[in-house]
Amino acid sequence: MGISKLKTYLSPYTRRLKLFWIAEKYFYQKKRETVLIVDSSSFIFDLLLHFNHDLQAVEKFLKDLKGICDEHYISLIFVREGINPSRKATELIRRIEQSVTTRNNFFESPHTVKQANIQICILHIRTAYHLIVKTGFQLIRAFSEADPFIIANSIKRKAYAIISMDTDFYLSSALNVIFPYQFITSILLACSRKKSLNQITFDGICCEDCKRKINVSTSFIPYFSCLCGNDFTKSFNQKLLKKLGLCFNYNTIIPTVIDFIQSFTGDENDLHHHILNSLDNDEEKEQFENGIYQINRLTRYIPEKPVIIPGIDLYNTEHSYSTTLGAWSIASKHSPLCYPNYLSPLKATRKIRKIIYSIFKPNSTITEYYDDGEKKQHTVHSKKLDNGDIYWWLKSIGFEDSIFDFVNLSMNNELPWWKTVFAIVMKYISTNCPNFKHYNFLLYEWYVICCDYPNLKRFSNIKIPGDDHRDPVHLFNYFHSVCFDFNEVLIDYVNISPDYLIPLTVPCIYQFVNEFTIQSNVDSKIDLLISEDNFFAKLCQLVGFCHETEQ
Repeated sequence: MGISKLKTYLSPYTRRLKLFWIAEKYFYQKKRETVLIVDSSSFIFDLLLHFNHDLQAVEKFLKDLKGICDEHYISLIFVREGINPSRKATELIRRIEQSVTTRNNFFESPHTVKQANIQICILHIRTAYHLIVKTGFQLIRAFSEADPFIIANSIKRKAYAIISMDTDFYLSSALNVIFPYQFITSILLACSRKKSLNQITFDGICCEDCKRKINVSTSFIPYFSCLCGNDFTKSFNQKLLKKLGLCFNYNTIIPTVIDFIQSFTGDENDLHHHILNSLDNDEEKEQFENGIYQINRLTRYIPEKPVIIPGIDLYNTEHSYSTTLGAWSIASKHSPLCYPNYLSPLKATRKIRKIIYSIFKPNSTITEYYDDGEKKQHTVHSKKLDNGDIYWWLKSIGFEDSIFDFVNLSMNNELPWWKTVFAIVMKYISTNCPNFKHYNFLLYEWYVICCDYPNLKRFSNIKIPGDDHRDPVHLFNYFHSVCFDFNEVLIDYVNISPDYLIPLTVPCIYQFVNEFTIQSNVDSKIDLLISEDNFFAKLCQLVGFCHETEQ
């Protein structure tokens, strides 16, 4: 994310910020809280990584974070992405291609879960957003991309710092950037009370220090970013530098670009045309223009107009609206870490998204960009007045009346919603995903782990037996991908309380993989659980459970 090698280049300028001391001093002088604007996607990534995808630990951390921030006059404002503008289409498709390479490399030969370069599973991201809101933090949705919105809010609210790993912020109008992983570590130390809070430091960087080190005027910063290679220009900046007569070396690219800009004799308009004339085609020129536009928005306060999509409350941040937002801009589908030779979970859930499209994107054609390079087009004719309650949705997706026994129990608070949603997802997989290997293990293990919440033991991922974990990694990610689209329906459009997300998504990939590698007699365990658990017995009847030897 951001400019390649910039963090390394500026590492000597890293500061140790005494956040608690600064916040206390600021409060007594100004009677105001110290505001931090949090880049949510960046923060959640490091949060889940830090706690090894353990949602119970994440939940506890967020509660402790809220408590210590309230106690010491610190206000965290989390910002999540809005609509990705169409100008980012090329970059989003490039990211799809990268995820495909990662997936194919993992599944083409035996790999362990630790070698998976684990992508943060999408259900965990949605649950993390829910936990942020549930804990009492303010979460706001950007009108489009998060980065300019973060900068605008940091200026408007006089924020002390932004919390993000994105190096684009280093040369922005923010005051400071705090690194999220180190922020989490410092907060854990603060909560332990093992050290005086005024002595605890937070690693970050002062944006003015960065600008002085780079030593180019503000109007040239966007060109510095694009030449070094940002999210818009990484695919062609090496070629561009050579055309500009510069020797490309990955390790010295930043000083090379600085020298080039400092020695350039014209103004920014001259440089702009000089670069455009050096690019090969219209696509590269468009991406370059997009990159300049984006970085310009990080260097100054530019207010944005709210985005309005008929039929939804875009600024209800408990809702994801992932499919809807994609339909109004770019419907890109990143590759989950699942076997490429099975039916993709993204394609298995197309019928769900098609119904959403037909309601919230009237009379248009929507193109979904898939991980296999395919472009699936949906021709949509609006049926806005037809959508209704959960029963309408499930019937439209293809469920028979038998699923409504579980829905009715949950509606009457006689069955936890996570169990009903689990039944819906497992029934959908059994019906729509042919040749699904290890279905019985997924059915049993996911249910058993969820039932143990909130008393799950912390799982150590240090020693997982075996040297080939492809099957359980595939299973875990498949469930996440299928369940994600259902959550958009059940939470965003049916308005079931999202609290069920926590127990439903609590399984940790390391624990799941470990249980898979040591599994034995799964069918016998299912038979025993059927005799002891009335809901599970009905669930097995719903999905048509049969022993593996009978399949």
